[in-house]
Amino acid sequence: MEPQVIVIRDHDGYFERFVRWMIKEKKGEFHFKIIEVESIPYYPYGCTFEMKGDVLRLAFYSALRVGFGRLSNTEIQELIDML
Repeated sequence: MEPQVIVIRDHDGYFERFVRWMIKEKKGEFHFKIIEVESIPYYPYGCTFEMKGDVLRLAFYSALRVGFGRLSNTEIQELIDML
């Protein structure tokens, strides 16, 4: 069963769409029931994560959505595998 996506903050839905795409790309069982998505300005990392029980919280640097920095293919695959 796919995890529920809860948006804490996402300025234009970019990261919610990105997380939903990663869910579709995931092969095998999901490790979390809930994925929280947050977009944070002036963040020193492209993406960080926090795991608490059945909840995975993904915090993204908000400027990634407009081309300031990027996540590598390896980082994206690691996030997909983590789901």
